[in-house]
Amino acid sequence: SFSPFPALSLHHAHVGLHNLLSSVLGTEALNLRVGSLLLLDFSEPAHRALFSTTNSAAAVDVGRNTFHLDDVHTGAQLYGHANALFYELGVFADPLNGAQNVKGDMPDLYARAAYTLMKNTSHELTLGAFGYQGTKGIVGEEVGVNFRLLDVFALLGADLNLDFGPCALSAMAYAS
Repeated sequence: SFSPFPALSLHHAHVGLHNLLSSVLGTEALNLRVGSLLLLDFSEPAHRALFSTTNSAAAVDVGRNTFHLDDVHTGAQLYGHANALFYELGVFADPLNGAQNVKGDMPDLYARAAYTLMKNTSHELTLGAFGYQGTKGIVGEEVGVNFRLLDVFALLGADLNLDFGPCALSAMAYAS
């Protein structure tokens, strides 16, 4: 049936709990979010991009699977600030990877730390480092033979954000 309106679909959604243990740790030191998350939400938020294109570095295939840093990942993430230091720690699973019950498939781990120099001034420099350890079950068929395998992969990378006030420069590099 024809409809003049575009079909809606949910890209990502999560629930967040903020300022956990703030009486002991201080505000913004410990936060939690659970659901479908964007890993690069803090280091390179898509809503700040001038054009609606994906991060080309984060859209590169990793290992023998279809994992991308820019994808939505299901899991839980702790994050917070301690003065000029920002941290993220996450545990993720991919229930829609089509390869459930592949032996050894474990939740993925993500960690990122970033330090901001000249914080709260008109010019800021933020240096970050991140890592992702993942497993991805792959199910397929080749020459009439069904197979299941486990692709174990890791990423290590760094990011840089330089804010000049009205102008900003961002860069990211990683190796797998």
